[in-house]
Amino acid sequence: ENNVTEEQLQKTAVSARNSINDSNLFIEKVSASVSIVSDSEINRTLSIEDQVKAMFSLLEKRMIFAKHKGQGEIIDQKTESKVLSEGCILLVDEDEVNRNMLFRIFKRINFDVKLAKDVEEALELINIYPIDIIISEINLSKIDGFSLKQTLNETKDYKKIPFIMVSHNKTVENIKRGNTLDVDLILAKPIVPEEIVGIIKRIKDRKYSL
Repeated sequence: ENNVTEEQLQKTAVSARNSINDSNLFIEKVSASVSIVSDSEINRTLSIEDQVKAMFSLLEKRMIFAKHKGQGEIIDQKTESKVLSEGCILLVDEDEVNRNMLFRIFKRINFDVKLAKDVEEALELINIYPIDIIISEINLSKIDGFSLKQTLNETKDYKKIPFIMVSHNKTVENIKRGNTLDVDLILAKPIVPEEIVGIIKRIKDRKYSL
């Protein structure tokens, strides 16, 4: 039995795609997209017939993703998850219960979610991942949420990231300070799931319509 690794499959797919793209055999320029499914993704307890059906179903779905993503795409399990993701949200809150609640809410609507319990962790994650939206508690130990926004405002790359603040203390003073720092919105806790989901979707739609 010859086992083919995912890396070998990727190399073969890239080679085939490039050969077609560079070929002079076609009258018009042709590009090829490739979808890859490994046997590890298929439930081996199924009958052989059902395993084959499941594999072709995945292949077909990934080809649709490839078509929507653009020409010459190679879609496997890893790249598919990127295609499906609605974006990346950073949650900054010391309250583990609140973090976990929002984490579950955003995962259900296909967002990649990063968690930080303080500003230091938040800045590390912002420097590593392509964060699309930040949701931060105002009252954090050592450095508060306003200071996080102030730090981001001093950078060219991060100051435009949509920034939402949450707090049990939504005071006039906090609202004024948020306006000064170009905070997009301040929400009062406890968070209403339907409200935050609607806000996030509107921010995302606004971002991609610019």
